[in-house]
Amino acid sequence: MLSTTKLNNLKPKEAPYRVADGQGLSIEVNPGGAKTWVYRYRLNGRQAPVRLGRYPGISLAEAREKRLAAEKLVAHGKSPAVEKIAHKAGLSAQSTVAQFSERFMEDRVKPVRKSTTQIERYFRKQIIPEIGTLKLSDVTPQHILTITDRLKGYGSPMAALEVRNLLKRFFAYAVARQLATFNPAAAIPSNSIATSKSRDRVLSANEIHTYLDKLYKSDIARRYTLVFHLILITLVRKSELVLAKWSEIDLENGEWHIPGGNTKMGKPRVVYLSAQATALFEELKALARGSDNVLPGRNNPSQPIGRTALNRILSSIKFGIPQFTIHDSRRTASTHLHEMGWKSDVIEKALGHEIGGVRGVYNRAEYAIERKQMLQQWASHVEALLSRASVVGINSRRA
Repeated sequence: MLSTTKLNNLKPKEAPYRVADGQGLSIEVNPGGAKTWVYRYRLNGRQAPVRLGRYPGISLAEAREKRLAAEKLVAHGKSPAVEKIAHKAGLSAQSTVAQFSERFMEDRVKPVRKSTTQIERYFRKQIIPEIGTLKLSDVTPQHILTITDRLKGYGSPMAALEVRNLLKRFFAYAVARQLATFNPAAAIPSNSIATSKSRDRVLSANEIHTYLDKLYKSDIARRYTLVFHLILITLVRKSELVLAKWSEIDLENGEWHIPGGNTKMGKPRVVYLSAQATALFEELKALARGSDNVLPGRNNPSQPIGRTALNRILSSIKFGIPQFTIHDSRRTASTHLHEMGWKSDVIEKALGHEIGGVRGVYNRAEYAIERKQMLQQWASHVEALLSRASVVGINSRRA
């Protein structure tokens, strides 16, 4: 066994060495002269070390007390090393998914993403209600499947895949922090949920007519018909409209100011409203019945509708044309606007895309005038397609 005198007489050598005190406790001396207490224990058939602090800051008596405390943890099936790391992180191996989600957002999401809105919404709407109260170590692959299957049932297979991938990163970080020993999301192959692939679905002029005609003749709530029409003629993302508030929309001047927190790129942008879009928004405002949200939730008007609600509603309508998604409205608009002769940079700005490469470096123009003219021409064209009994493809060019 060690004594204070022996500890003080330990001298550094060219290589680190260890002197045992007994019962798994030892002192390690490195070439620089630092002396560190280490307790080695065996748990679940594996040996592992935990550092208890440096001597003389931690005396021999204190080191033995720490060893006893660590022994008790091992006796209860807990890892002293894991508990130590968790304690430093302000967490414990008993932390719940909801508790660790805060640390995950701060450490792994916010430093690398311009916008965290979508990930925060996944946690708030899909993950926390289902597994938020469970300890990290209690979550199983079946829990993950319950979440993803529900999203697929709502008609959102790609959202289900996004949540599975998010949870895979989440539990990988928990394992790295030694707060969990198993990644339940990694046990589920991504292709068993959905196949992520680029799409090229573009509605033809005739299909645009069929799409809107079926929408307006369907029995879905009026506000959803207006929403699908709006997405088509404004070129916005579904999430941007779902999260929109009336304070962001200036109907008098025909401008919709989308805050950075609601955009994919994390930057605020302006959408110029055509006469048709303004009229649709005015009707939506009447239907919102005083809510701050453009699309208030049915049971809680203070919150917007769920992100998957529109997918589910659209999938309930029999259009009689090849399958398409809400996002295909943006691709459709872009394709037709190019055919109508509008410049790519103007269209990209209207879509809220970043212009890449050298063009992006030198091109800081916002094309406000062109975008107003383009979106008005597009909305009028779509209105004409809806009103026709039969339509032909777009072949005209802008003068």
